[in-house]
Amino acid sequence: MNQSRRAISKEGPAPLRLAFYQAGSVARTMDPQLAAFYHRLMTEHGHCHTQATIAVARKLAERTWKTLTTGQMYELRDLEGQPVTKRAAKELIASHYTVTPKQRTQSRSHTTEAKRARLTR
Repeated sequence: MNQSRRAISKEGPAPLRLAFYQAGSVARTMDPQLAAFYHRLMTEHGHCHTQATIAVARKLAERTWKTLTTGQMYELRDLEGQPVTKRAAKELIASHYTVTPKQRTQSRSHTTEAKRARLTR
């Protein structure tokens, strides 16, 4: 069953949610697929770092569950689904999925006026 858009909730134990949040923050720097997802949320959808990292954490939790239930090892893959080494994954992320400081600054604007101003440009 593939549920591509699922709301993020505050269900489950808080320590486990924190662990996945922290793991998601690291995973987006090591896994090209998660890095691309994080980059898209930050650049195209205007999410702040926290929102994007929580979304990555949710994906990571799904992958963890699938790994545990199927018994298959977690493998880094590029966007085409081909296995990659840790070094190649980091190079791919650095070359394609780095969020610029300008984009980070824009996503930090939390006031209504700032968001409206961004939308009318």
